Amino acid sequence: MSGFGGWLADHANRRYIAFGGLLNGAVFLSIYPHIHNNDLILFMGSLESIGAALSAPSISSLMSQGAVHRELSRRQGLYATSNTAALAVAAGVSGFLFTINSALPFTLLAIISMLLTLTTLWWWRNVTGNITETT
Repeated sequence: MSGFGGWLADHANRRYIAFGGLLNGAVFLSIYPHIHNNDLILFMGSLESIGAALSAPSISSLMSQGAVHRELSRRQGLYATSNTAALAVAAGVSGFLFTINSALPFTLLAIISMLLTLTTLWWWRNVTGNITETT
């Protein structure tokens, strides 16, 4: 992996980094409706994207951990497909919620994201966070 996010994924506990990245998105979603300055919104979006970029290699690494060679592509494809589908559904639902109240999609998605992030503590309970062997 390249870049600082890749270095983090290789040398730190990937579960903590991934959890932090998911939590980062939920926190920023809850903040956006309360910011009324365009420059500040752009700055906050930049901070959010840094957190997402730093956690993406760890999430990808956790998804592929333990996969045999022929299963690796299937896992990555499933992740990419489900991520794209979730973005498409979220865009439509958020657009509808935005017509009701401009803060509603951000607040609702922040709550859902926070709850789903907390479930990772259970889903990843037996997953090794550090890379112990090289290939």
